Amino acid sequence: MNTIAATEAKSHLRRVKVSTLVLLLPAFTVHGEVQIAADFTNKDHQRQDLHDMWNVVNRRKLDAERGALDLREGDLRLNLIRIIGGATTTWTGDMDGAKKDFDYDPILWDEEKKKYIYHMDRLKARFDRIIHGDKRPIHQVAIDKPPWAFQRGYTFIPEGKNDGQHFRKNEEISEYGNALPPSDPEKYYKFIQEVMKLLMKEYPNLYKTWRYRIHTEVESHGHWAGTEKEFVEYYANTARAIRSVYPEAKVGLHTHKATFGQNGKARINYKGEAVASYADALIEYCHENPDVMYDFWGISHYNQLNMPGQCKLDWFDEYFGPFVNHPKWKPRTILSVDEASVIVSMQPFSHCTTSHREAYNVGISKLLYERYDAGFRHVHMEDNRKGDEPWPAPDIVSTMIGKTRWQSRSSGKPLIEGNLIDALVAREKSNERFDVLIYNYNEISLEYQNHEPVTVALTTPAPAGTRMRYRKMVYGKDQNAFQTFLLKEPASGWIKQGWDRNGDPRRILNEDGETAWKTFTNPNPRKWTPWMEVITLARNDGGEGSVAAIKTELPSFAFEKIEVVVKGSLRLEVK
Repeated sequence: MNTIAATEAKSHLRRVKVSTLVLLLPAFTVHGEVQIAADFTNKDHQRQDLHDMWNVVNRRKLDAERGALDLREGDLRLNLIRIIGGATTTWTGDMDGAKKDFDYDPILWDEEKKKYIYHMDRLKARFDRIIHGDKRPIHQVAIDKPPWAFQRGYTFIPEGKNDGQHFRKNEEISEYGNALPPSDPEKYYKFIQEVMKLLMKEYPNLYKTWRYRIHTEVESHGHWAGTEKEFVEYYANTARAIRSVYPEAKVGLHTHKATFGQNGKARINYKGEAVASYADALIEYCHENPDVMYDFWGISHYNQLNMPGQCKLDWFDEYFGPFVNHPKWKPRTILSVDEASVIVSMQPFSHCTTSHREAYNVGISKLLYERYDAGFRHVHMEDNRKGDEPWPAPDIVSTMIGKTRWQSRSSGKPLIEGNLIDALVAREKSNERFDVLIYNYNEISLEYQNHEPVTVALTTPAPAGTRMRYRKMVYGKDQNAFQTFLLKEPASGWIKQGWDRNGDPRRILNEDGETAWKTFTNPNPRKWTPWMEVITLARNDGGEGSVAAIKTELPSFAFEKIEVVVKGSLRLEVK
């Protein structure tokens, strides 16, 4: 008999023990095999209905300026970054020859007239291209880089100097644009008011559906060159300006994780201060000034696949724990990952394209759905360019939207060291259809190894002997288009020298490889098996209902969706 103590993360990261789930697995269970168990007869294990966690994608100002978004087809909602000005002629990080880009700034300083001149038609044109041209829904508008006019009055000292008063010349233009605090907070307040008035006037049916995020990765040098105190003042000034025009606005921010700057390598700002997380200062200020406040809080989470310890599944406590456990934290704040990607390299930058990413994303889907009561709601995806296929993991998770998540438990020891095998489990309201999305991810080795045997045991109210049907869909390296493509790589090689072959084909392929990739068709895409039958077995603990036991094998860095339906018209009710 296998006794599984069902535990799950509850509100504000506290793990609480819930009623024990007792399942008697069939006699053929193999020693060392993993078991995934869920009991649909126990209402204590019922959780929230699953929402679409993966429906937001990041797009930056240059994409909007081209007149069409470089974005794949679908109903993805947009997080618009660097949309209101203060941009450079480049945002790639290559600062050689980068200049201030005034062409799209909706406010300029007229030196002859000694006054600010508004050009709000420029901002309207950007939004019109997205809303009316591309017809893309907006989730969030980032108010981050102040237009260049708000650098007026600053004096810059040479790079490498530090007088505790002036910004350095190299801080005048960052790789992301204007990273300096507005030199005239009063005029900036008025400017933000005008931005909000424009959005409310031109898009009266839409602006209320948007979130307004103040800044991006605020502790990063390229995003914010000021001090912590200056950022808190900037946040408060901007939030007050927004709400002075639109009091009901959903306003929030985007920072790094709570432990940012605690690795002993903190940068030093122009005041000579070591830069660490601004979270405590913001939380405390907003607690003392409730007219400012934050409705949501986003962080960045880039998971570097090939760096030990950098691509862990259980990272939520480290990233969000110090926020939500702060004694002055605002309850019911919505949490999100505002920049999310599995990468293989930061410099040069390259997204992961292999099945490692998909197994990981199924794993964090389970983790983050379990943090629903702590406030977690959205993952804002990077990449997803025109011509791309939807990421397989978010795509398969989307098939469970609207179904009720059910507590499940993984037990048993995997055969392969380091393998993490667990599942996201849900059922339809009718209680006649059950979904099990299993993943196999390894944090200590990127190697593909032997398949893992897994038994899925679902306890339902159906009497023993009930006939059920099930089908399966697996996705691993054998179903990954790019990994299959590289099996045909010639001896001369398609990968650029020094690039990781787990990376993005748009970055790592040479000219010959790009040509071959453009014409490649995946011969083995993921697909469903035919429907099979399982007959439920009696529970050995004397409880009501019966157990549907399904055996499967899961490859390395893979996920498998199992759908189980009651055969016939029998309607089952949870007691």
